[in-house]
Amino acid sequence: MTTPIMRGPTKLRAYISEFLAAAMPDVIVIARDQWGLDGYSLPEPKMYDAVDPSLVGNDQYPALGAVVLNDRNHIRQDWDSWAQQTYATTYSVRIFVAARTPQTADGSWELETKASAIRLRDDLTRLLQHVLLQTPSMNRPDEIRAEETSMQTDYLEPMMTNTQSKRWVAPSIVTIEVSFTESTVTTPIGTANTFIVTVEKED
Repeated sequence: MTTPIMRGPTKLRAYISEFLAAAMPDVIVIARDQWGLDGYSLPEPKMYDAVDPSLVGNDQYPALGAVVLNDRNHIRQDWDSWAQQTYATTYSVRIFVAARTPQTADGSWELETKASAIRLRDDLTRLLQHVLLQTPSMNRPDEIRAEETSMQTDYLEPMMTNTQSKRWVAPSIVTIEVSFTESTVTTPIGTANTFIVTVEKED
């Protein structure tokens, strides 16, 4: 019996990070071409598993991450032959984007430093929404279903991180309900070390 025991938010966050790391780079390439941007103006995220947009190191922007707020509605889906029960639980998840004023090819900071950070934040946020809408299963159709109609986005006030270069960090938070299916695990009753076989002749 190899069914993994429920791990809830820990496993869900890992799956979300894994999905974003696989899905975001491809849509960023498409967006650069359609929006006339280069790899400096629309860079790929350097982190997909950040836990707080205000605690990202200066060299790790842009950053994405997921935080689970709560869970509810443990709906039983099925039982298996081992009496293990499958549940679909609804989680409220915050997926955030933290974008810093982008650099240019010569290493300087893009002009209009605050506006540039906001533009990058908004572009990455829309691409994040895109991949969630395009693949609400997050490539795990038997386990995950993001509820598109629950999606809500908050665009937070940018913060200046360096007064000399006037670099800014602009965060956003996408909140969405996610149904995540896991199974309970039955504990063993005991261990059989000795077997006695009784043979009887049939009539």
